[in-house]
Amino acid sequence: MHLSVIVPIYQAEAFLGRTLVELDPFLSATGVSTELLLIDDGSRDRTHEICRAWAQAKRPYEVKALRLEENRGKGGAVAAGMLSAKGKFRIFLDADLAYPPSQIMRVLGALEEGADVAVASRVHPESRYTISPAFFHYLYTRHLASRIINWVMRHTIIPGCFDSQAGLKGFSEKAAREIFSRQIIRGFSFDVEALYLARFMGLDIREVAVEFRYFNEPTTVEFVKDGAGLVMDVLRVRWHGLKGGYGLPAPGEAGGKSS
Repeated sequence: MHLSVIVPIYQAEAFLGRTLVELDPFLSATGVSTELLLIDDGSRDRTHEICRAWAQAKRPYEVKALRLEENRGKGGAVAAGMLSAKGKFRIFLDADLAYPPSQIMRVLGALEEGADVAVASRVHPESRYTISPAFFHYLYTRHLASRIINWVMRHTIIPGCFDSQAGLKGFSEKAAREIFSRQIIRGFSFDVEALYLARFMGLDIREVAVEFRYFNEPTTVEFVKDGAGLVMDVLRVRWHGLKGGYGLPAPGEAGGKSS
């Protein structure tokens, strides 16, 4: 299997059908052996039924519908997908398709060129937004807040990373095993932990320019809550790493390259 596409899903009955219909032509035409892993993170609606029905139909690519009995958080769902996948290259993207399916190929290209980890970067000079006029008045405040968060990340646990939270990232098979088998953060901040582990192990991390669709706007309460949780998780990851809790090998021993 060349490519595994992993989609973590929670309570997505209302839009999941549209997501799968949009993914289908892309996955059917990748030109390489491809599998789609639909990871239902303990949803209580009809999400798993939709996933299972999609997996049962004959398609040019393989489909696996995996249900987690309890909600583990996005990080737990992505980890389950990464460790269940068969692909030489493993890419996850958010179920709302804020990144069009075509952007998977940009991440895959970086992995095929030798990167161990490829990260979509919304602040890359060549990245492009599609945004609804309804969200224009939020753009600068949210962008500023995002830049502050990423400044903190770059100056604490993941130097050199300009966009830690983008919902499109890819990993080589070996990097996926090394990183997600060690994961302790299951929620919103799992990306930070994954990049911290990749960086510590000396893996080659590359940022990729992408197209991004600005679909919705979190409430101020959600934004503040997520931001506070991220700070706490950064401290947790740092402390766990300092204690040797990840059982990490010395830099370079995981088979990666210096970044």
